[in-house]
Amino acid sequence: MNPVHLNLYIVDDDEAVRTGLGSQFIARGYSVRAFKSGELFLTAVSAASEGVVILDLRMDPGMGGIAVFNVLRAMSCPLMVLFLSGHGTIPQAVQAVKDGAFGWLPKPCDETELLEQVERAMQAATAGSLTLGLSVTRARLSRDMYLRATAHSSLVSSMSAPTNRMIAASLGKIPMTSARRLISRLTRSSGFVDAICAQCSRGKVM
Repeated sequence: MNPVHLNLYIVDDDEAVRTGLGSQFIARGYSVRAFKSGELFLTAVSAASEGVVILDLRMDPGMGGIAVFNVLRAMSCPLMVLFLSGHGTIPQAVQAVKDGAFGWLPKPCDETELLEQVERAMQAATAGSLTLGLSVTRARLSRDMYLRATAHSSLVSSMSAPTNRMIAASLGKIPMTSARRLISRLTRSSGFVDAICAQCSRGKVM
């Protein structure tokens, strides 16, 4: 079964293969999309597409499976690729697996083995999808936490840092020596104390 309903793509120029495989996997709960050429398949997917693609290695006319696979790699597409390979193309399929394809099967392939391969590939695709989703969620949480912390820090700073106007206004008619001691406690800055007291003595507020 396909628990998260990622797509299973079937790309094969043989209509009988597309129909037969599609029926098998639909009956087992997979969401199947079939294409008769690599070109049509590539127009339907993107770098964000997830799931598994069963890809015929040799398709005529048009792009072969290796060419399609190379485009997917260039896109950094996370699709798991399973090749179907005829007798004459087995070395190419083996090389494709070395280059990052999930696996390959001879064509015609054993039904049980194909089902097992697709299930393993779908499990890998599902794990990758969940990992990517978790990474995105963590990134969003980190961003939100940073923004909230920044906003809180700005609010606390604006509330706790006394301005010249606030300090001078609060002094009223306190004697200058007492005012100097009070401001020193608030600001811990002798230069700032001198500036405030000078303005108070002149009857001005900044």
